[in-house]
Amino acid sequence: FLGSISNSFGFPPNGSLICSAQSFLYLYFLPASWLWTLLLVYQLRTLILFKSLDLSLKWMHLICWIIPLIPALLPLSTNEYGQDDGLNEGSPCVLGGNEKLKFLWIITVDTGLAFICFVLMAIWSLEIYKFCYLTKHTESFD
Repeated sequence: FLGSISNSFGFPPNGSLICSAQSFLYLYFLPASWLWTLLLVYQLRTLILFKSLDLSLKWMHLICWIIPLIPALLPLSTNEYGQDDGLNEGSPCVLGGNEKLKFLWIITVDTGLAFICFVLMAIWSLEIYKFCYLTKHTESFD
């Protein structure tokens, strides 16, 4: 949701402050939303399976807001925020310029983190389903 706010900026000129802000918001809030969803599934899993919560709200906030900040700030250090040079003008600002850095970001953060979050959520969801299914057929919930 918050990453989508950056789309309200339209297609700002490459190199402008608005373009950098749009890039940062997108690169920050997209991984943050994946981590929030991952941790919520994890907390649901621990609550159902172990009847406790492993992570405090403080730790959840630290994980979900600090970890995405690192890859979102890295392009700022190399001035890589901007429109994709391979696209026509009128594209939203994300990463422009260096193709190697763009590819590295896509593999590690965009695809890599999303894939890891998806796999863990699938595993934990199956554990929840298995527990609920077995509990339903063997005993009642406490």
